[in-house]
Amino acid sequence: MQVSTKLFNDQQVRQFGKLTADIQQKQEKIASGKAILRASDDPVAAVQLSAPESKNSYFPDLKKMHIRLRTD
Repeated sequence: MQVSTKLFNDQQVRQFGKLTADIQQKQEKIASGKAILRASDDPVAAVQLSAPESKNSYFPDLKKMHIRLRTD
């Protein structure tokens, strides 16, 4: 089976596009110093990173409510 020149060129252009996107993503990570730029990069790690933040914001609010209930 012969592969036409047009088909070959289309495949190469598509592959170059994928490689360019991959290089751009790696450059963004290097420039930002972060391993995860978007939650879609690694959903599990993104949740694990955000969980401590939500816990830290929850406990001070809980302490405030406890104090408020004791004083009212």
